[in-house]
This record gives sequence, C-alpha cells and structure tokens, in this order.
Amino acid sequence: MKQIPRTLAVLYAQAFLNSLVFFAPVALFVRTRCGISIRQFFILQAVLSLSTFIFEVPCGMITDKIGYKASIILAQFLLCIARLLFLVSGYIGDGVFFLFFGEAVIESLSACFFSGTCEAYLYGIYKGDVFMKKSAAIGNFDTAGFIASTVLFVPIYHYFGVTGLILGTALAAFASLCLLPLLTGDAVRNATANGKSESISLSFFLQRLFSKRVALIFLISSILSLGTLAINFWPFAGKRG
Repeated sequence: MKQIPRTLAVLYAQAFLNSLVFFAPVALFVRTRCGISIRQFFILQAVLSLSTFIFEVPCGMITDKIGYKASIILAQFLLCIARLLFLVSGYIGDGVFFLFFGEAVIESLSACFFSGTCEAYLYGIYKGDVFMKKSAAIGNFDTAGFIASTVLFVPIYHYFGVTGLILGTALAAFASLCLLPLLTGDAVRNATANGKSESISLSFFLQRLFSKRVALIFLISSILSLGTLAINFWPFAGKRG
C-alpha cells in the first residue's frame, strides 16, 4: 500500500509529460519543411489510422501476456522512438517520406499498447468511485500538459525554432520513460469465475469484426476523422508541399 502514492505520482507525471507536444500547433509545417507534400501528409494520416486498426487487437493480446506495467513501458519506449524519428527527419534529405512512414507506424503501435492499458492498470489498484476520481485526476494532468505546451510554444519557437519544439517533446517523452520503472508490478489474469482460462476463437472474433454494426462504427469514425482533417487543413489544400 505504501507504493500506491508513488505509482499515482508516476501516472500523473506520465500524463503531464506525454501531453507536452510542443510542435502540435505546427505539425503540418514540421512535415512540409522536410519535403512532405500535402498529399503525402494525408497519406501518413491514413497510415496512422490503418496501422492502429491493424495493431489494436494483437497489442491487446500481447498486453494480456506481458502485463500492464510492461505494456505501458513498451508503449512509452515506442513513443520515444517515434519522437526521435521526428527529430532526425529535419536532417534527412531523400527518403524522408519513408522516415515519416515508419514514424507513423511506430506511433500507432505505441497508441495501441497504451489503449486502455493505463486505465486497466489503475483499476487494478482502485475500484468504483475511487477509480473514477483518480482517473479524472490523471486527465487533469493531461490537460495541464496540453496547456503548458501551448503556453511554452511561443518562447521555445522564438529562441530554438522548430528543432527546439521537437527536441523538447522528445525529451519530455524520454523523461516519462525513465519514471515508468517506478510503477508497481501487476499480474494480468484472464480467468472465469471457476478459474478456467477464457479464450475466444478466431472464427468468433472475425465474425464479430466484420459484422454490420462494427462496419457502421468504422464508417462513422472515418467520416468524423476526415471531417476533422478537412476543417484543420483545408486552407493548405490548394498549396503545393
């Protein structure tokens, strides 16, 4: 029990540090300055979404095997690699698209390992209303990180340029990775009430995956995502990268 406050402190710090994405206001510019065209930018967004769709279930299965803590650390490590690729992209000439392509795939892998894992890890410590309160507190730190990165964007960009924005983001992700080993361990158990392991057949999974309801959900999600991209980047659509 004495380790729980430390665990919460680590989760709070992780939420705050991972939200320090200083280059977020100029995410499109960061790519176009490296030679990425508007068309390639949208291709990268599609790669990110498709990779997330492909890796979501396999990453969840891996998490069940290795445990929540290991999955969180792995996700953070992959995020650090993605940030590093972002950083070196500014110094690469030919082939920069494939570098961003790899960054998109690795970032999607990180997102899939993160997906629901921190919540499940926290729920293993707290239950009921206490879990909701602690989860909301983590969300507050996430919001605080977003606000801090927005406020610090101007001075960092003024003194250090785009490279400083990316480097600061990468350092924040690395700092978060260094803190994660302080989390307490966990044991993931997939079991029924009688203690027997619970498994889902591949045919059952595929049947549910390609059902009309799931297809409708994916369609609505895709339309909303395209709408967000169109609203955010429509002013750039008529310009060449």
